[in-house]
Amino acid sequence: MRGWAELAPYNFIHALRFEEPAEQERWRDATAETLHLLGLEASALAIERPTVEIDVHLEAELNRGFAAADLPLRFFLIETEDGGHWFGVVLDHFLADDFSARALLRGIYARYRGTDLPEHMARAGKQPPSCGWFTEWRSFWQQARALRRAGRRPLRNPLDLTVGLFHSELPLGTLEAVRVLAKQQNATVHDVFLAATAQACGAAQTGPAGARRDSVGLATAMDLRRFSDGADRASFGLLITQYAVVEPHPEKIPLPELIARIAQQTRTLKAMSGRAAFIAGLGFWRLARSRRAKATLFQRGAPFAAGVSNVNLSGSWIEQSGVAEFRRVGPTGPVVPILLMITTFHGRLFLDTTYRTTAFTRPEAEQLVADFARGLAGEICS
Repeated sequence: MRGWAELAPYNFIHALRFEEPAEQERWRDATAETLHLLGLEASALAIERPTVEIDVHLEAELNRGFAAADLPLRFFLIETEDGGHWFGVVLDHFLADDFSARALLRGIYARYRGTDLPEHMARAGKQPPSCGWFTEWRSFWQQARALRRAGRRPLRNPLDLTVGLFHSELPLGTLEAVRVLAKQQNATVHDVFLAATAQACGAAQTGPAGARRDSVGLATAMDLRRFSDGADRASFGLLITQYAVVEPHPEKIPLPELIARIAQQTRTLKAMSGRAAFIAGLGFWRLARSRRAKATLFQRGAPFAAGVSNVNLSGSWIEQSGVAEFRRVGPTGPVVPILLMITTFHGRLFLDTTYRTTAFTRPEAEQLVADFARGLAGEICS
């Protein structure tokens, strides 16, 4: 994954909004102390103070890389018109994953508030063990064969990895209804999100009737800590893999049936670490010689229609603290043309959608997310 930043920034962002004014020096001191304990000291730690709206800044940060000599993370503080502020971190994704970003902010926030500190978080060591290489390689080849029928999103310029971003939220009551729907199909909430995304992407695919590429492939990141023991379960670093879900003509299948089909796939996939497939993909990436070959590798060999990430913050320290709003923004990289980052916060569902501007115009990306939400609403109201 580190090599993906050779093509374009591969940044991951978490941001917290507070309703009271910021104390910049306290944020700086809390940040410096937390980084010191992780061995991530900067010679001159600076918290940037952009004077723009949060959405403008988040999109700019997704497209802003890190210099080779810089610490691969930076912090920002944005004042809001109502007297509050945003505090956030931008990380080069090879440094840390979603879990680690939240844990980093938790340590900084506790020191900023002067409250009880969380347990010390060490840097990640070795990767969790494989669940059986033969089983995982067999799963990899099965997914690779399925992806041969997955539709490709046309790219106007494959070498352009610029991304756009927008934020949305689903209507009140959607979360509880989704949970009921998942339970009815013996599935997870994430399975429901995958099914609704597959239907939206299937409806958006273009191509002649009877075309060979009649399926939709979706990518989902998975935390490898579930396969770890002891201290590694709370370590700081990049401990993720991904699995693929592939469904033919999902737009033609009723949502409950599609949820059940996808749940059957994911139960098997989540029982394995998936490292074999992930390592194979990275191996093919390293073998690609030209910039164009690298930029188009996944579109040619694993053409995902979208990526879906889902985090439930119910009962977390973020909900129990003074955080008024939370943003979680991820990169598409060369892997997916659009990424839906779904977050459950105070009983509501929020989406931060990142899309490659060479694959989607903003109206097209917004339409896909609207179709995703409409698919859920249609089934919930039926």
